Amino acid sequence: MENTFDLTQNGPWKPALTSAENESTRCAASSGKNPAQNESGKMERMAEKMQQQLTKAEAGHVGRSILAERKAPAPTESQNKNLPSLDEVQEARDTNYSDLRQDYFIDPDCRIWQNPSHFCFNSDSVDLAKFVQVCAGMRILEIGANNGALLVWLDRFHPQQMVGIEILEEPAKLARLNLSESACSEWQIFQGPVQDYPGSNFDLVFCNPPFFVLNGEMKKEAAKLSLRQQARFEKNLDLPSMIAQANRLLKSNGRFCFVHRPERLSQAIVELNRNNMALSRLQILYDKRDMEPKAILVEAIKEGTCDPQILSPLYRGHASGKDLS
Repeated sequence: MENTFDLTQNGPWKPALTSAENESTRCAASSGKNPAQNESGKMERMAEKMQQQLTKAEAGHVGRSILAERKAPAPTESQNKNLPSLDEVQEARDTNYSDLRQDYFIDPDCRIWQNPSHFCFNSDSVDLAKFVQVCAGMRILEIGANNGALLVWLDRFHPQQMVGIEILEEPAKLARLNLSESACSEWQIFQGPVQDYPGSNFDLVFCNPPFFVLNGEMKKEAAKLSLRQQARFEKNLDLPSMIAQANRLLKSNGRFCFVHRPERLSQAIVELNRNNMALSRLQILYDKRDMEPKAILVEAIKEGTCDPQILSPLYRGHASGKDLS
């Protein structure tokens, strides 16, 4: 069954109560308080918190969820340059939801707005999100952020800063919408070619790139590609450019993770070596229906000297991910 939600009939999706909220309701009942009154008080406090967040936004302190609980020092002037503008946040809030659907990404609590006519996240997105390793305080960047699903998911690991680079305007708007609704970490969506992004010194860069080379008649028709097709064909980003830009964006010993097709592995290794990046982890993904390799997950370390770790294969569609033979 497709994980979609009709908000026109049922109103906005509301998360289930956490265990802490359930405990709060139980304690209120046992102390003689009316749970409904308690909930009313919660809503008043939430409205007050939203107003405080809007006040911060007017001062330039935007990019955090209006429901964020974690506190942080006021951003410096250099940090403020990397925060979304008030216009971008307002644009996200003014989104016309009639063309969108809301699906969950990996976890039912991770809700992502998607446009069915655009490229939507898929099994490659899920596998890459699970493959990357994020620690609290890291600065992370995604090349080709699309609707921001991976950034929303990785926000739960408390990175210091998240940046998404997306060349296409409509997916960039969706990414801002999704992050503005749920992200607690500092975030930015840069709309434009990755070559134009001026930042660097990231701890982690990751990418779910276009897989297929444009050649022959397809190259002549490149200007007519739909948004969905542009996410699949190397019109805006090819494999050598992706690796070169990841190298530019990383700090020394920073990590680059990406998913690609198995037949591009040898080319990927050549490009990694050319950019002084050492292969550190490799995992092959198989489809259990025909047992053929469908994708590779790659991690490389900038200026690294490690030997590669070949991970156990994954089999899509099998809950344990173990060998089915």
